[in-house]
Parts: sequence; structure tokens; C-alpha cells
Amino acid sequence: MADNTQKLDESRRQLEQIEQRLEQAIADLASKKTTERDLTSDLGVLDRQLSQMQRQVSATRKKIKELDLDIAAAQKKRTQARREVDALRAQVQERLVALYKSEEAGVLKTLFSARNLNQLFEDYDFFSRIVRHDRVLLDTFRDKVLQHQVAIDHLSRVHRQQQTAASDLKQREADLRRTQKIKKRFLAAVRKDRNSLNAMIADLQDKAERLSSLVDDLTSGDSAQAARSDTSLFALQKGILPWPVIGPIKVNFGRTPHPDLGTLFESHGIEIGSEPATAVRAVWSGRVAFAKSFKGYGNLMIIDHDGGYYTLYAQVERLQKSSGDAVRQGEVIAYTGFEGADSLYFEIRQGRTPIDPQPWIEKRR
Repeated sequence: MADNTQKLDESRRQLEQIEQRLEQAIADLASKKTTERDLTSDLGVLDRQLSQMQRQVSATRKKIKELDLDIAAAQKKRTQARREVDALRAQVQERLVALYKSEEAGVLKTLFSARNLNQLFEDYDFFSRIVRHDRVLLDTFRDKVLQHQVAIDHLSRVHRQQQTAASDLKQREADLRRTQKIKKRFLAAVRKDRNSLNAMIADLQDKAERLSSLVDDLTSGDSAQAARSDTSLFALQKGILPWPVIGPIKVNFGRTPHPDLGTLFESHGIEIGSEPATAVRAVWSGRVAFAKSFKGYGNLMIIDHDGGYYTLYAQVERLQKSSGDAVRQGEVIAYTGFEGADSLYFEIRQGRTPIDPQPWIEKRR
């Protein structure tokens, strides 16, 4: 708990520093003292902070779900232990009553009233078995009572952990909303300044052109394959390809409004919203043509599906495959959560030409 509080305090200090920095950036923007490089840097810092907070919120929510399961299991175990204790308590009480009543006859009186030595031994053996049975009964009762108490203690401990995690989640979500408001104010200031807006859109276009150039290099020997694209297995999957991740489409293909800047720009793919550490799956079998960091796209993977078709997966935190690796449809190839990104960037290309992925992937019900 102390470590958790320390992490929250550190996160708040960072947030305050970023807020001060963004306030200054907004003031500089208003007085025309800022540059495109400054804007990109400040936005990058803010996006990294947002990404970190989203990961923390996601991890805390996951922890709460695990604690909920632990509580359900602990409650079930406690209930079972309680039933067993109650059942054994009834047996112990029954034996105590029987023992109390047997005192009137007396064990020694019974033994010494035996008619012969054989009957004496038989009576002694009978009483010995009763004693052993009662000892086992009492030992079992004591163990079950102890198990019941252990179950109660565990349940109480998990409840406290759950309360702490819920309080932690509440504070982290509040910090996340605060950071999102800061970003909103910053972007509103950028949108008001036409020069800054144009510079950032130009940066987006440059990023797309660099990716196209990379794909051009990869497809330079694919003219024969592209000619056979209509007969390839990939071409037959139009409309039935699985989603690489499940989530809302945040950016559409083609000329579309930028989700942050508001102005129109040309997108060669789609962006699918996703929680950090979400598994990214290959939409079709193929071979990895590219798998490493690429400026502006975070970690990028390009899969060659033959017939001149390629799929691109970007803005991921971890790549699970390397160049040259074969992949199967549905296989995990990466995990989302690249700093500053809350979505997966996904493209389909036929040769060098980007095509709209939405008609290719399954329709949602």
C-alpha cells in the first residue's frame, strides 16, 4: 500500500510538471514563439503520459477482476468449511452427551462386572476403540475449525486489497481524465493557429509517405505476383478476414478528419482503439517482411501474404515475430500499448496501393 501511494504521488508530480509545460506551450503558441518541433515534442510528452496512465488503469482494473475471482473462491471455501464445522460440531455434541450419560454406569464398573477374563478384554478393547474414535473426531473438528478461521482471515485480507485497488483505480481514473483535459486544451490551441496546424498535418503526410516508400522497397520485385493477385488465396478472403484486435474504429480509411487535430488528412489505413497489452493477431497466414521500429509508427510489422497482398500492423509495444518468420492466421504477432498510442494502426496493400481494410474484415453483429 505504501509503495502504491508512492507511485501515485510520483505520477501526480509528473502530471503537474507536464501541465505547467503545456501551459507554457499554449502561451508560446499564442505569442508565436513556438515551433513545429516544440509542438511535436510537447504532444509526444503528453501522449506518453496518457499511455502510461492508461496502462496503469488497465492493470488496476485487471487486478480488481482477479481479486473478485479470489473473493468468490474464498467465500465458497469459507462456506464449505463452515458446513463441515457445523456437521462435526453436531457429532461432537452428540458424543459429549453420550459420555455424560455413560458416567452414571461408569467405565470401571462396566469393566469389573465382567463375568470372565475374556469378556473383560473384549469390554476394554471396545472402550479403547471408542476413545480412539472420539480422539479422531475431536482432532478433525479442531482442524476444520482452524481451516474455517484461515478461510475467514484470507477473505478479510482479499477484501482489504480490493478496497485499496478500488481506491487506487478511482484516483488513477481521475488523473487520466485530468490529463485528457490538458491534451484537449492543448489541441484546441493548436487548431486555432493555422500555421501550427498545417505543420502538424504536413508531418502526418510525411510519415505516410515514408511508410509508402518502405512498402515500395519491399514490393519492388512483386509485379508478377501482383498480376496474379485476383487468384490468390488472400483475395478470396474479402469480407471474412478476422479483426487484428477488437475495438472501435477511431480513424477511417481515406480522406478523414484527424481525431486530435480535427482537420482532414489522408489515411492509408484504419486505427482500431485498444487497451494496452492487447494481443494483435495476424488476419491471414504469410511471412513477416518487416518487423522493427519505424519512425512515426512505433513498432511496425508487415506481413507478405503472397499474390501481391500485404498487411501492416503499427503502433504496437511488443513484436512477437521477426523478419522471415512464418505466421498462421489468428497467431499472436504483437501486443498493443506503444507510448502515446491508444489504438492499432492497420493497413492492407495490394502491391504498392493501400486499400480500405473495412470491406475486407468481418462485419460486426
